[in-house]
Amino acid sequence: ERVVAETRATVVTIDASLADTDGISLARKLRSLNPDLGVVLLSAVSDDNLLYRALDAGLSAYVTKAAPIPSVLAAIRGGVRA
Repeated sequence: ERVVAETRATVVTIDASLADTDGISLARKLRSLNPDLGVVLLSAVSDDNLLYRALDAGLSAYVTKAAPIPSVLAAIRGGVRA
């Protein structure tokens, strides 16, 4: 959270499963600090429920870790908000 507040980050990638919280909750906190922040959620599994929750939370993209690198890069580029 501190890094987003102290930098001019335009997009971040967040793992869906974190040790002390979940990626969607963290994304909501980060977006409250910077509403223009693009957030790409990375997940080890393809989960429709997680996808819907991520989109409902306003995340920019949802990508599985098994996705090809060009797809991950496209999601990150697409997460940059103008």
